[in-house]
Amino acid sequence: MAYSGNAFYKLLTNKTMTLHADPFDDRHKQSNEMPYWQGTLVGIDISLDQTQEFDTLLEAIRKTYSSLRKTKMPYKKPRFI
Repeated sequence: MAYSGNAFYKLLTNKTMTLHADPFDDRHKQSNEMPYWQGTLVGIDISLDQTQEFDTLLEAIRKTYSSLRKTKMPYKKPRFI
């Protein structure tokens, strides 16, 4: 979850544990009509227990990162307000 200014993005769980280089291609919720927050909040909920789900998540992150590096997809420049 990320919240900054009046915008909110939350990555939702999915059963296939697939991730995309563009977070808007993943299952998510977003809003640009949140109460204004001066700053940025980032929330991460992840278990550090050695489980199959955790291993699958790490593998999905590795695959996504690896494929992104191979395609040399340009990153969007950060916008500072």
